[in-house]
Amino acid sequence: MNSKERLIDFFKYNQWCNQNIIEVMQPQMDKFPHRAVELISHILNSHIFWNNRCTGKPDNDRWIIHPAEKLSTINQENHQITFTQLENRPLSEEISFKNSAGGISTVNLGDIYYHLSNHGTYHRGQLALLFRQSGVAEPVRTDYIFYTIKDKL
Repeated sequence: MNSKERLIDFFKYNQWCNQNIIEVMQPQMDKFPHRAVELISHILNSHIFWNNRCTGKPDNDRWIIHPAEKLSTINQENHQITFTQLENRPLSEEISFKNSAGGISTVNLGDIYYHLSNHGTYHRGQLALLFRQSGVAEPVRTDYIFYTIKDKL
C-alpha cells in the first residue's frame, strides 16, 4: 500500500470511528458531559477547518457545537471532501495559509491529512475517558485493529 492509499484507509477508519461514536452519543446527547459534546463537534470542526485550508476556503470556528442530528451528515461530508482531495492531488502539493500569528505557513497536503488523522485519534481517546467516567455509555472501541479485524462481532 502506498502513502496515498494508506491515508485513504486511515480516513475510512477515521470516518468509521466518528460514526460509531456519533451513533452512541446522538440519541442521548443530553446525558453526556458537556466536554464530550464539545469534543465530538471539535473533531468534526477541525476536519472542516483543514479541508477548508486545503481547498482555499476561509477558516471556521473549531469550537461550535453542532446539533446531534447533523453530526453524521457533517462526518460524511468531511470525509467525502478529504477523499476527493486525496484522490486528485499529490501528497507533496504545498498548501499555504494564514496562520494564527497572522503570518503565512506552508505545509504539504499529506502532512496536513496525517495531522488531521492523528488529531481525531487524540480526541477520541479523550472521549473514551469521558464515556467511562460519566457512566453514560461504554467507551466505543476505536482502536485501528478493531477496524481492520474482518470477523467483527
